[in-house]
Amino acid sequence: MKRSLYALQAFGTALLLLAATACSQDDSFAPTDSGRLPQGNEPMTFLASGLQRTASSATPASRASIDNDWKDISKIAVLMNGEAKVYDVTPAEDFLTARLTAADPFRWTTDMTTAEISAWWPYTDSDNDGIPDATIPPVVVKKDQSSDENYANSDYIAVSNQQVSFGTPAELQFSHRTARIVLKLASSTVDLSSVSISINNLSAVNGNPQVITPRKVEDGTYEALVAPQRIMAQTQIASITTLGGKTFIYKISNETEWAEGKYYTYTIELVE
Repeated sequence: MKRSLYALQAFGTALLLLAATACSQDDSFAPTDSGRLPQGNEPMTFLASGLQRTASSATPASRASIDNDWKDISKIAVLMNGEAKVYDVTPAEDFLTARLTAADPFRWTTDMTTAEISAWWPYTDSDNDGIPDATIPPVVVKKDQSSDENYANSDYIAVSNQQVSFGTPAELQFSHRTARIVLKLASSTVDLSSVSISINNLSAVNGNPQVITPRKVEDGTYEALVAPQRIMAQTQIASITTLGGKTFIYKISNETEWAEGKYYTYTIELVE
């Protein structure tokens, strides 16, 4: 936070100058009275926020906790000037924000007042040397997302080319790179506690699965994370099989763009 500067009386100024001449060269990077190091040696740390998906126009406003917290992320890749470094993630008590710090952080140099930052998770380390690759990996989700672990590991987050300024809180607004699909089943005759369900006919770009087993949220509600893609009208996107072996299919009515950072809810009525 910037502090106001006040004029000093002549006596106070003299004392300040005297104290400055007594400092050794080793003290040149001692903290200033604001608690910050002089520009040129201060490490870059960041406050990470965001991660709240927005609903598509036809979707009620609801979201799962995994969509807006930092609970399951411990490390993240941060990129500046073509160089990538690993930053540790320390979530706040409510997990809605996190502090990003590093053992070998980027630093503000004396000729810098702003910096352009990109960051992402998950990241790749092709050389296995602890240094992340400087290119963001493509979104490739898990085929079986029925477990909480595989569902969480199918999510990709990033912030791209965000400008931060020296002397102000460097907050990075992250967003999801996946789309979330929610299927809500309704029926007065089918036992929804024992159905099996799949999301079908998905894009295989970058090696993504064309069929996904979604995670069960509760009886009759399932969700999955998918790579952004366009779904054509009348595409069969879901298949539901009852315990008795009867299969229902659901076709999407209109051509739809499943966009990153958004979620889409489809209500499916099962009638025997």
